[in-house]
Amino acid sequence: MIASSYIGIIPNYISKSYYGGSVRIRHYLGFRYALYPAGILFNAISMDLYAHHKHLTFKRCVLWLVFALFILWKTDSRLFSYFSILVIVGFYVLSVTSDAILRKRPVQLLMIGSFIICACFSIEMSLHYTRNNAFLRNLNDLLEQRLRLGKNAFDMYQIKPFGQKINFVGNGLASDGSKAVGLYNYVDNFYESSLLKYGYVFLFAFIVMATLSAILICKKKDYYLLCLLALFAVHAMIDDMVLYLSYNTLWFVLFSSLFPQRDTIHINSVFKTLFHSKKRKKLSGG
Repeated sequence: MIASSYIGIIPNYISKSYYGGSVRIRHYLGFRYALYPAGILFNAISMDLYAHHKHLTFKRCVLWLVFALFILWKTDSRLFSYFSILVIVGFYVLSVTSDAILRKRPVQLLMIGSFIICACFSIEMSLHYTRNNAFLRNLNDLLEQRLRLGKNAFDMYQIKPFGQKINFVGNGLASDGSKAVGLYNYVDNFYESSLLKYGYVFLFAFIVMATLSAILICKKKDYYLLCLLALFAVHAMIDDMVLYLSYNTLWFVLFSSLFPQRDTIHINSVFKTLFHSKKRKKLSGG
């Protein structure tokens, strides 16, 4: 898609805005939202490095680093690109120093509870955000105004058990390349966006399932996948599209790890046995 946008098959939209006293130029690279290229690249890097973590090479890491820096240069998606670079450096360091740190119990407990910690921290920070607090003000600037936008959303909408219909206005483009009309109020935080749009019942259920999955992954001693799951928990603090399968293939990897093929075969054989036993009983008149 990026190549198609450069050779003119599909349009490469470019936006200009003022940010931090300077002009911010962002290339959409064939997408209709500037964060999509960096977000998809983060997912691709994470999945590829996890798939090759047992035989990770320096060349592979350098290649992905070049891609990450290119996307950073073109889209100016800093937080997303920084996460990609963090994954590259982190996986390479683990590959050359062994994964001893991932086997430490405190680290494992921290990774298992990552979704709980990140959800509580991000929601708490947004609910109590104020410019008068130096720490929150600096954190908000670091997170590119996400605390302020989260605070505005909580002030505007109530937290309900099963959510509500909310039309956030962001920097996404329509099919004709036009920008959305209205004051920007998009919440780039999965926990906060889900809490408001889908309700606290959904968010609680998701966090419970994600935490249970982390426990099972830890018991299987797949510490790299556990580390990756924890990174996605942190990434969800700056990205509201964590649940999208087209955007985050980690869920496929997670499900395949929790329910391997041999388990599926075993379950199928159980159903076949039950089915045939019932059929035999009917034929025998039992």
